Amino acid sequence: MPWTPPTTPWDLGPGTVSALDAATGAVVGVVEVGIDPFAVAVDERAGRVFIVNRNPNGTVSVLGARDGHLLQNVRVGSWPQAIAVDEATGKVLVANRGPTPGPGSITVFDADQGTELGEIEVGVYPAAVAVDSRLGLAFVANFVSNTVSFLSTRDLRIVRTVRLGAEPGTVARLVVDESSGHLFAMSYPPRVSGGGPIDGQVAIIDERNGAILKTVTLPNPTAMAENPRTGQILVSSATDQGGSLTALDGRTWDRLWTARVGADPDAIGVDAKADRLFVLDHDSGTLDVLDARGGQSRCSIRVGDRPVALAVSERLHRVFVASAGDDTLSIIQPY
Repeated sequence: MPWTPPTTPWDLGPGTVSALDAATGAVVGVVEVGIDPFAVAVDERAGRVFIVNRNPNGTVSVLGARDGHLLQNVRVGSWPQAIAVDEATGKVLVANRGPTPGPGSITVFDADQGTELGEIEVGVYPAAVAVDSRLGLAFVANFVSNTVSFLSTRDLRIVRTVRLGAEPGTVARLVVDESSGHLFAMSYPPRVSGGGPIDGQVAIIDERNGAILKTVTLPNPTAMAENPRTGQILVSSATDQGGSLTALDGRTWDRLWTARVGADPDAIGVDAKADRLFVLDHDSGTLDVLDARGGQSRCSIRVGDRPVALAVSERLHRVFVASAGDDTLSIIQPY
């Protein structure tokens, strides 16, 4: 089923970071983080991992990517939902839901020191954020407003807002293709009283002028990612027939291949250097590992309870998985 805005966190208590042996699943180390870890981002430049702790007193836990040790906790806005790192400027951007139904915000802080640099108001219920370092832009998916805010990462101001449709909206995931200058905005199927269509869509947007170039319809899309090496846009779906992963050509938008994954895929990660894809299954708590070229299955690894987000370090060949059910972040060396 599509993601719906939660009203309360899962468990109000400290979370943990679990370091798992990929072969045996044994826990080899545990580090405390904040309440309800929900989103993850990696800063390859600094060798750090940022974990969003989704709660009224929002924080971001900053960990060392090699050993998972806690470096600091950074205060952000209330009910933070998503995070992205601009390695070119050393800035971290956190999307805060804030008190609904009012507008959300983006908190920007320095990746090295954790110092807040600014807070910018965006649309209602920001659910995703992505960065194009080449253009100096960040993009925010405003779920309820059904808009995408274009934010300058240099002077921290909104430069454009693109509307995808009527409110209430469903835009929930974003992917940037820096090589083409295209932004991919994934929308869940709209839900109306008495039922509704099962199809969602991916809108391809020109980053420079905000023009919507094309929309692609997909059955109940749930997550999205890009493989920068192949130029493929990867979209997972959950239907009555099971979970699937579809690869789209990032330039022609043709469908290239489809692979079977878990029944409830909730997040996708890419290690382009190792030609590996990672798909989280929310219900079973597993991480499916696939070949990046054609989607062939490699293995499946057990992770935490109700995994909701992941991030990949290509430098370390590690996968960081946040699980909402047991407040853990698993650090996995899958090969």
